[in-house]
Amino acid sequence: MTKRAPVGAERPPLEHNRKLITLMPSTFVKPSAGQSQRHTGGPHRKTIHGLAPKGLPPHPVYQAWQNMRARCYNPKYPKFKYYGGRGIKVDAAWESSVQFIADMMPTWRRGLTLERKDNDGPYSKANCVWATRFEQAQNSRHLHLLEHNGKTQSIAQWARELKVPRWHFYLGRPIFK
Repeated sequence: MTKRAPVGAERPPLEHNRKLITLMPSTFVKPSAGQSQRHTGGPHRKTIHGLAPKGLPPHPVYQAWQNMRARCYNPKYPKFKYYGGRGIKVDAAWESSVQFIADMMPTWRRGLTLERKDNDGPYSKANCVWATRFEQAQNSRHLHLLEHNGKTQSIAQWARELKVPRWHFYLGRPIFK
């Protein structure tokens, strides 16, 4: 019989995909009258990737993988028509969250979201990067580009560069001097 660590004791960190993940202390459900405590979390849980301990929200990288698959394969997903409905697929190597996490976790930072470099290409290691919302907005099929003095940029990029609100462009106000 193996010994268990006392309730609330720290567990040793686990090595996963070259990242160090520290598991939270075990959680216990307060027993009702006549019931014993039951264990609800810990390493016995059959989680392949190790990024979603029970009782805690999944890691953003794992959520990105789930959302990517939903966009491509779930017809009930609100924006399915823009992804799976257009024929966007997930690379066979990324059908497993383990390979997706191994490929994308090293470059992930908080605040970044998954972006495809080629909007008509698949979700694959060669076609995906982490990007900010602003960077993603510059890689849209519906982007409006303006050219001035041989330089072409989006309205948002011009607004940032010239330090004027974006709505000035839509009202027809003179922007360039």
